[in-house]
Amino acid sequence: MRTRPLRAHCIGLRAARTVPTAVGIAGLVLASLVVLFGWTQVAQGQQYFKVQPQEPPQVVEGESWVLRAVLGQRDAMAQNQPPAHTLPPHQLPPYGQMPSNRIQAISFDLDQPQPPDPAVAPGNVESYGEEPTNYNQQFLRTETILLQPGEWQFDYGLAYQIAETHFPELLVPGPGVIRTDVKQRLLFAPFAFRLGVTERMQVYTNIPVVWSHNEVANSLVDANSNKGGIGDVQLGLNYLLCQGDYYSPDVILTFQTTLPTANKGLPVNPTVTNPGLGVWAASTQLLFVQTYDPVTAFWGLGYRYQAEDDFGNLRIRFGHQFSYNLGVGFALNDRVTLSTSFLGLYQTETEINGQGLPGSTVEPLRLRFAVTAFRKCRIVEPFATIGMTDDAPSSRVGIVWTY
Repeated sequence: MRTRPLRAHCIGLRAARTVPTAVGIAGLVLASLVVLFGWTQVAQGQQYFKVQPQEPPQVVEGESWVLRAVLGQRDAMAQNQPPAHTLPPHQLPPYGQMPSNRIQAISFDLDQPQPPDPAVAPGNVESYGEEPTNYNQQFLRTETILLQPGEWQFDYGLAYQIAETHFPELLVPGPGVIRTDVKQRLLFAPFAFRLGVTERMQVYTNIPVVWSHNEVANSLVDANSNKGGIGDVQLGLNYLLCQGDYYSPDVILTFQTTLPTANKGLPVNPTVTNPGLGVWAASTQLLFVQTYDPVTAFWGLGYRYQAEDDFGNLRIRFGHQFSYNLGVGFALNDRVTLSTSFLGLYQTETEINGQGLPGSTVEPLRLRFAVTAFRKCRIVEPFATIGMTDDAPSSRVGIVWTY
């Protein structure tokens, strides 16, 4: 009865020793399998990522190896495949073989001359509409070159001017000078015609139709007078001396002659602001125009010579005139421009019967404001001019239409 428990105990000890041994053997076998599987994967990965030596690519006519690589990337993405550079080398398409689904493209090979594409040949270039015409410089249409050969413009309008001034008057007969005060009202219709002759030259003529009312008063006389008719006709030409660019201005030279077509009478305001003096005159001007889109700046200098002529029993030679101007135009859009300009003039002493008239030097300074708009194939320009000195007209307002 004592041996059975001892035998059972021995069997239990033997079984307890056998179980750990079996588990260890099984773990060892499993670990060996894992190591073998990992080694196999590493070997395959080395073969997968191994860079295989390749021969230099052979360029096929019409494509380069750069184009082949780019197209391979695109085709792989279109087929939801990994990019070509991640494929094993044995799966890459051979050089020179084009993918079946690629689109014909222009070669990237700059060493090979490419034939011209007929779609972009000079005769096959498509245009989409016409470039809109820019009218931003039309506010300078009387002074610069804007017309092509054979093109023309015609102006007509209406303007009203008030001038109050005084000037010394020589007493005849007998020596002495008295002060004469003048108030003048002018209503005139300016007509003008311009014609493009060449790319650089245009000619013009100005014909004003004038009505004036004059009030003259001094210590000897107080009189009113009304006159009407054609003012002095002007003929001239504008010539483009230098075509400017972004850094340099256009340079325009103007020559003008004045015909004595106005009715002669005692001149009450012997400056260029008067549309008719009835004397021969010649003038020239040099104008500079610079564009800084949307702003156009201009400035210039001029000279005017007035010939000696008879006024009743007086022989009068008006002084030499030196003019200067500057201004800017601001384009609101391609059809409307706001402009302002400063107009200056200096006239030397006037001679009567060969004698200088003291105090006859005048310097009228003016400011001009205008809006130039293009609408329905014509230009409309309302304007206003304000005198800055006593020698200048007090004001001038008007409107000009241009076809």
